[in-house]
Amino acid sequence: MLIIIIIQLSNNKLFNKHHTKVINTQLIGSQQVILSLTIANKVKIERVGTDWRATPAIVSGQALTQMMQTWQTATGIIPVASAPVLSRLSAGQFRVVVSLANQVQPLNFVFTHTADSVLIYNSSNQQTLAFPLEIYRQLIPFELN
Repeated sequence: MLIIIIIQLSNNKLFNKHHTKVINTQLIGSQQVILSLTIANKVKIERVGTDWRATPAIVSGQALTQMMQTWQTATGIIPVASAPVLSRLSAGQFRVVVSLANQVQPLNFVFTHTADSVLIYNSSNQQTLAFPLEIYRQLIPFELN
């Protein structure tokens, strides 16, 4: 059985011409403390003790808590091939600003949709991460669009 698995893995690497190495990285990091998050200058989410408050109150309770947990733990992929730089807003894009407890400057993210994923450009480290649409819907629920 072990030999079959080794052959399968070797075969995939040898004959897969589209095999590219990808690097996973966290959007914010689970060790960071989010103080506030502003989505497209329309919705502001603030930490209130151990809970969250959205203004206007479009999303609340468990949905808001799960959304903020996703922001803490979301991991995207950085394609080895250079991803497009998305530092300027254009049609269909929007900005999310995240204030962290240990940083003076907030993080600025620019969201861009593709056919099967969403690209998130972090202007702080000038890095673009790709996320599946399912993760995007957890980061920005339908209620906030």
